[in-house]
Amino acid sequence: MSWVYRRTWTAMAITSATICCAFLCTLLSPLAGTKAFGIFAALVVLVDYIFVMTLFCTATVIYHNKFEKDGRCCCDCFSNCSPGCKNLDPTPTMIASSAMSTNDNSSQDADRVSTFFQERVFTFIKSPTKRAILGVLFAAWLIISFVNVMKLEPTKETEQFLDEDHPIQKSVKILENEFPVADNDVNLQIYFSWGLDEVDRTGVNQLLNPEFVGEPVFSEEFNFGENCQTAMLEACEYLRADDSLAPYIKRDGGVGSVSCFVEELG
Repeated sequence: MSWVYRRTWTAMAITSATICCAFLCTLLSPLAGTKAFGIFAALVVLVDYIFVMTLFCTATVIYHNKFEKDGRCCCDCFSNCSPGCKNLDPTPTMIASSAMSTNDNSSQDADRVSTFFQERVFTFIKSPTKRAILGVLFAAWLIISFVNVMKLEPTKETEQFLDEDHPIQKSVKILENEFPVADNDVNLQIYFSWGLDEVDRTGVNQLLNPEFVGEPVFSEEFNFGENCQTAMLEACEYLRADDSLAPYIKRDGGVGSVSCFVEELG
């Protein structure tokens, strides 16, 4: 056990650290849920590595020394031995050790996976030229992946889980695209604000305080004069009359349902 852990702890540490770093990259996301998931997953990997390096090996040694019996209490448990108490002979550890020490050439030949990695893969990776070729291919793959990631866009329509010719999918598309928006449909109110600069995000931490999203900053150059009010009225009329916005704005009497507070000022 000691020999195994001395040889493998560094490899397990590197793989665990790599996975932790990958999950912690979610901290760059502005979404609090994504950050929380990354932190939780990284902690799970870290705690799992700690348990494997401490609790698991300890439990294995204790089982081997104390409990690798036939299930009844034995002499090494208490001072008084039970007459019917005996160890398994041979124990599972002895069987496994014997099997490893008696491996013959036929069993080694049967292990094609190990032979493939030992003879083919290792020989290929050992060559500096081939390693350089693999490095170039990997770098090209990273560049292509990065370019395609930059082309990602937000979802604009409901994800399609069924084939185009599936009866249920056809019904869903008809309900979503063919029926106009009715007056009694549930709608979402969207507010447009004037006179505001960019929101001050100083001190915003959605993980620790999800309710605080920043402080509004009012523009000092904003002048609610005649020209400004006229521009607001023109914006309201544009939202009502533009046919390209009809699929997104609820219709009322053939025009978009838009509430404009400037109209109430007379």
